[in-house]
Amino acid sequence: MSLKKIHLRKLLTLMFAENSKQISMLRGDIRDEIRKQAGEKSEGGDFHVPFWRDAKGHVNGEKYLGVSVAERIATNKRRERLYPELRDGFLDWWDNKRRWTNEASKSEMLAVKGAIEFPELGCTVKVENLLALAIGNSKNRIIYPYFSEDPPLGADAARLGLWAIMSSVGKYSPEEFRILDVIRGQSFAPSDVPLNGQEKSDFVKLYASILARSEKLREEYEPA
Repeated sequence: MSLKKIHLRKLLTLMFAENSKQISMLRGDIRDEIRKQAGEKSEGGDFHVPFWRDAKGHVNGEKYLGVSVAERIATNKRRERLYPELRDGFLDWWDNKRRWTNEASKSEMLAVKGAIEFPELGCTVKVENLLALAIGNSKNRIIYPYFSEDPPLGADAARLGLWAIMSSVGKYSPEEFRILDVIRGQSFAPSDVPLNGQEKSDFVKLYASILARSEKLREEYEPA
């Protein structure tokens, strides 16, 4: 996916990755874009989408996530290492750490999604594939997944992520949003990482830095 139109979770990974990983990710994106421009097909869909679909199914009581993950791995051995980590992290959060375990909940499977335009950068950040839950009769939880193995989702990344999610998705109250580091089974609410009013400025600064680095790296791939 182009840096000019990118999923929030990938952008957060880029923003907070160590230098070497950020460069490696950017180089991979540049090579992918060059292949697409040459008419070559991409390698398929998002690695994490089938897992997250199964996690939603688990929430709804449709099928146990452990069974679903085993079936996913059987059909694609590329999932053999990370899918169990995603499974264990999600189940730890769902069974032990979420803060509404005593209240009935169901996944509404609502089409909750949004996007943020950054005209100063000529970019769009997509916020999609959220898990929308109705809790009891009066509350909701709108959960955005962060899948990256490295880096972990720290407080600063969670704060910027929550700002982006809340800015892109209307209708719901701020306290209903969560961003979930799936592998580590840790969720962040606005009360955990309070916004300080500098989020947009911080976000744009980090995003602009990534774009500049990508343009610099791209020069290495230009014909002499």
